[in-house]
Amino acid sequence: MIWAYVLENMGVEDLRSNQSVFLLIKDLKIEDKYLYFDNTFERPELEKLLDCMGIGDKLIIRSVEDIADSLSELANIFQRFSEKKIVLCSCVEPFLCEEDYQENLNGYVKLYLYYNQKKKDTAYQKALSEGKVGRPLKTVEIEKAINMYESGQFKISQIEMITGVSKSTIYRYANKKQ
Repeated sequence: MIWAYVLENMGVEDLRSNQSVFLLIKDLKIEDKYLYFDNTFERPELEKLLDCMGIGDKLIIRSVEDIADSLSELANIFQRFSEKKIVLCSCVEPFLCEEDYQENLNGYVKLYLYYNQKKKDTAYQKALSEGKVGRPLKTVEIEKAINMYESGQFKISQIEMITGVSKSTIYRYANKKQ
């Protein structure tokens, strides 16, 4: 049995082109009952599809980016595919259609870099939304630490313990004042 899964475009920032998978669906004349579409990253239809698929079935997708958001998710899905001996055909990643070794290796590296960059971008966006990007502004604790340091009455370890400001921050601000 040949099945197809499509993750639909979901907004301005999501610019995936599903044209290649739709052309393949048309060329193979896959019936509607074997087509599954999701429009959220929770992918409920993918779960239903995996439950319906039988041993040795074939699955056509645009890209593995559509079935997982991280390498660990992708590994889990690949494990489920291998348990059912599902043959995967990705329009974007030809190495998943049994191409030669060099293309396989390049494809896996590209996948790793994609997911690694996606993870970094997600973490950066989260930090940005929480206002945690960059060094903290000069706070009351830093002012207090600098004053204690400049007084010469305290050891740097004491200042660090009392104020909670690290040695490197104290030295950095002290050097800026000089």
